[in-house]
Amino acid sequence: NKNHHDWKIIGLAQRTKRRRWLNLNETIAHCNAKYNSRHIACAEVNVENLSSFQNDTSYASQLPPPAYEQLVLHQSLNALIGIHGAQLTQATLLPTGSSVVELLPWAPRDYFGTGRAVWGDWTQWRHRPTPVGILYHNADLNHVGYPLGRDSVPFCQNVSNAVMHDFGKERASDNEDHNLNETELEYCLYEHDEEFRWDDRDFLVEVEMIDKFVDTFFPLSNGTDGSGGDPFCE
Repeated sequence: NKNHHDWKIIGLAQRTKRRRWLNLNETIAHCNAKYNSRHIACAEVNVENLSSFQNDTSYASQLPPPAYEQLVLHQSLNALIGIHGAQLTQATLLPTGSSVVELLPWAPRDYFGTGRAVWGDWTQWRHRPTPVGILYHNADLNHVGYPLGRDSVPFCQNVSNAVMHDFGKERASDNEDHNLNETELEYCLYEHDEEFRWDDRDFLVEVEMIDKFVDTFFPLSNGTDGSGGDPFCE
């Protein structure tokens, strides 16, 4: 029988307010149903749910939980996966040789015919490190990025980027946020401009991301699970 030291624990970082992982529970259920038999488990990691944070109603509750609680939590993990942001700096507490996966928010660049991009398209850089990537450069952790796609945006899901928006009597020049060459998708997303910013937006992650991660970092002894090339970027 294998003991707990033989298990690989993957922490999925959750946030309580903005940039929440909307389908986190579905992802955890998929992971555990498929990989528990291989002694791989997924669990939510949210430092805001630590006991000291929850039980303290004073001003101190606005401060981060004590370092020892965060240390114990992260030392139990073999990997941490989370959206680009400051919470991934806590991966410095992971054991040596652990993996850090930075989910890179979708920010359209050269996606719309108007040529309009969105603030923060640097979050999907591949030609140079993100700020989190710089932090872990030459560290004893395996840091990789995983770019999220259009489907990670939880609104305008069924709106076409091939159909032009019909302004009708509406004049785009009356609104500096629009122009007459927008597709329905571009129009819809920029109508949600404030919540569309990657730093405020909640997000969805394809559950197959976990399969790709396990296949890449915890492959079967006889090779990978055969899901194809490496979907992660260093």
